Amino acid sequence: MRPLRSLLPLLLLPLLAACEEALAPEPAAPAYRLVGYLQGPLGVQIDDEAAARLTHVNYAFANVRDDAVVLEYPEDPARLAALTALRDRHPHLRILLSVGGWTWSENFSDAALTEESRETFAR
Repeated sequence: MRPLRSLLPLLLLPLLAACEEALAPEPAAPAYRLVGYLQGPLGVQIDDEAAARLTHVNYAFANVRDDAVVLEYPEDPARLAALTALRDRHPHLRILLSVGGWTWSENFSDAALTEESRETFAR
């Protein structure tokens, strides 16, 4: 029985290490924002090295039509899926969709006009 007691601390050590890791506080958010900007039609990609340093990526542009956000370029869904996969590998990364731009701002004021249109737009 005595040898088992002397092994008990060694047996508990991995359990204590796992508890310490599970209870460790989340890392603090960086005190800065480093934002990348991608214009969809240009087809530029962000690699893992850049994603590790960036805090946000703005993807441009989506259009507003009938109070809803619409992706206009056929490549947009695949490019946004690639950004989502990048975020899966870099969970700190925020992906933002820029709406409007110089040519697609015409319907934005209508989408923001009423509470109902804003709710539709936000979906």
